[in-house]
Amino acid sequence: MKVLPPYLNHHLAKVPRIVQENLKSQVAQLKASGARVLLYLDPLLTLNLWARGTFADVNVLGAVTKHTSNFKINVRGLPIYSFGEMAHLKADAIIVSDYRFHQRISEGLLPLSQKYGFSIVDICQEFDAKAFRREWAEEMTRQIFSNEVEGWPARQVEIWIPPTWGLGDRLCALSAAREFARRNPERRVRFQYLPEIIEAYGDDLIMAGSGGYVIPSQYPNFYRDPDNSVAENYLGCFYLNIGLDFDTPPTLELPQLPPCPDLKPGSYIALQPRSVWANPNITSEQLEAVVQKAPLPVVVVGRPDTPRDMPSADFGHLGTPIEMLRIIQHAAFLMTPRSASANIGAAYDVSTLLWVPDDGANWQLAYPGWDYRTVRIKSINLVDRLVREMIALQDRIESKNNLAVQSTQHCGIALQSSKSFMGRELSNFHGGIAQ
Repeated sequence: MKVLPPYLNHHLAKVPRIVQENLKSQVAQLKASGARVLLYLDPLLTLNLWARGTFADVNVLGAVTKHTSNFKINVRGLPIYSFGEMAHLKADAIIVSDYRFHQRISEGLLPLSQKYGFSIVDICQEFDAKAFRREWAEEMTRQIFSNEVEGWPARQVEIWIPPTWGLGDRLCALSAAREFARRNPERRVRFQYLPEIIEAYGDDLIMAGSGGYVIPSQYPNFYRDPDNSVAENYLGCFYLNIGLDFDTPPTLELPQLPPCPDLKPGSYIALQPRSVWANPNITSEQLEAVVQKAPLPVVVVGRPDTPRDMPSADFGHLGTPIEMLRIIQHAAFLMTPRSASANIGAAYDVSTLLWVPDDGANWQLAYPGWDYRTVRIKSINLVDRLVREMIALQDRIESKNNLAVQSTQHCGIALQSSKSFMGRELSNFHGGIAQ
């Protein structure tokens, strides 16, 4: 029988320690004075604090936000107001509890503060992302293993995500599972998906299959953060949700694979045409126009049921996930929306051209050291922009390759000169002995 993952109420997730300290020192006075208080609505922390009853003894009028269309008029008993309604609310103070943008929000509220006479209480002052990641990982680890039962089978764990999640999610979860196994060598780690890829690593760090104590990585913490996140990138979300801390943004670890027999490495462009989640997508007609001007043959990657709607592209290599990895790893460069291929390109450090929506989630691609360019999907003259970036990317790659060849040739000439010099010196040395 499948073991159910431990329950975690993500609305009561870890509150940063510095925020707790600021609450004690700054909110006490508001309580004592009976001040009329508004909360600046951050869906991450404000609702967390509200759900905990943190403001139960404070005269809270409701929450205020610029983006009322994103929320119902009442969230868990908390009335939601627009900035235009602030005049009649007559608040004495606004509490800012957005640990990502607290400074920007506080500065933006200053003109309204002067107009309506309320004070700004920033309870996220001195917030530090590294410190919070450490606190979060420690708390998640405690919660995850609070259900641990003595004598559980072979001390095995399974890193789990829902079966409906896509390839990019599975690859991130797999990479996180490997890191979990490194940090917990006393436990055997299983992963349910991608057995071919697990085998391709060539080690026994994790096992393919199910079974053991289930550690879920599906909680909605961080994944949907708008504009930026303490998780740093998409893989960082998976790390934090299984209790893994990090100081620098993590990078996916994927196995090194041999190239396809009929595709010479560096002789083609890999293309993922569209994304399931990062909408809107570029149209087939627009992509065909880009492909027609490509400096190299274009090989499409993806599932076998990918629509074959671009006459100028090669659809002959659609197939399994491991084939997708193989083709991207050995491509000259990659073109893709923000999807599985982008994460794969980052893992193999393949130069990439991306078209992205304006949904505030592009921070997910911030993998360290990865060479990539982005073009907004809503750009005017999108096709022309993509073609220019594609040609510029190819020129940059060729320039880099030429420099590498020149460097190799220079080293070869220098080595030959050194050998010639040594030969002359040895000849002179032996000649001197003979005399």
